[in-house]
Amino acid sequence: MADTDHLLLRRTTRHAVSLRALVSVSPAHRGLVRLSQSLGGRDAWLPGDVVDFSGGGIGVITTCFFPRGCRAWIKVLTGAAETEKTLMAVECTVHRVVMTDRRPAYLLGLGWFEPTEVTQSKIAEVLDILDGEAA
Repeated sequence: MADTDHLLLRRTTRHAVSLRALVSVSPAHRGLVRLSQSLGGRDAWLPGDVVDFSGGGIGVITTCFFPRGCRAWIKVLTGAAETEKTLMAVECTVHRVVMTDRRPAYLLGLGWFEPTEVTQSKIAEVLDILDGEAA
């Protein structure tokens, strides 16, 4: 059993989802990570797809590379394009980046960055919905 002591175990359940999102470099890291002008420049919000959601973070597929350690803002969207609303907007830290195909597309593993009580409440609310505990 001593061999498994070094393993990291996921402490929260990851839920597979399919939601639209917008991703942007956090103002705290815009001096370090700059998006090209062809993507809309440093203040740009890039489209992405949320593919998993958990108490520890969120998985997003986007066509733009974000380096590990970069802080990013994500807006999770709900509803049809014409009635789209922001479900939540939260600052995250990029923990994992995996190129998924030759488009290119990247799977970003984002962890919540110092979530406020309001953000923690919203995360818990979304997790309740995903767990089927919402009325």
